Amino acid sequence: MSYFDWNDKFDTGIKDMDMQHRKLVQILNQYFDAMKSGQARDILDVSLRELANYTKSHFVSEERLMEKFQYPQLEDHRKTHLELTKQVNEILSKLKEGRMINSVNLSSFLKEWLINHILVSDKQYGQYINTRIAMAVNS
Repeated sequence: MSYFDWNDKFDTGIKDMDMQHRKLVQILNQYFDAMKSGQARDILDVSLRELANYTKSHFVSEERLMEKFQYPQLEDHRKTHLELTKQVNEILSKLKEGRMINSVNLSSFLKEWLINHILVSDKQYGQYINTRIAMAVNS
């Protein structure tokens, strides 16, 4: 059993975004597996950088998609992306300074953030975009 089990309730109906979300979940699960085996300290920095880099790329893709479909909540969505990016960068800075990070709290925070973000914010833009696509096809 994985730390974060993906299931259909997380699907937005937008294939590329769902694939990217699955990749984020995979990275989080890899980190958690390393943490369970006592390797978290060894891979924390690498895992967080991978997560930060992939998340940044994902956020750009998501925001471009929302721009393309003129999603009315884009700016609010972008703010949540910026806030997470800021928090992860602060954690990376602490690691670089040699400060300790509670890896259990970090993995819980990331999991909860991702679950809530997908199930609320991402599902909303997914529904909006899928409706716009359906309207265009039917007109």
